[in-house]
Amino acid sequence: MARLQLCTDNRLLLLTPWTYQYRPTNEEITVAQCKAMNCIAQAICQTKDDWWKK
Repeated sequence: MARLQLCTDNRLLLLTPWTYQYRPTNEEITVAQCKAMNCIAQAICQTKDDWWKK
């Protein structure tokens, strides 16, 4: 199922602080981008930084 359809069905939320830009499917995100997105998700969910230890 395509990501857009998953979003439409309220089954996927894409978080990103950057403006949309096309990327090939196999292009990976950087560690810095991953950490930034994790911080955004953490702030939205209001979770502590130890959520992954449980």
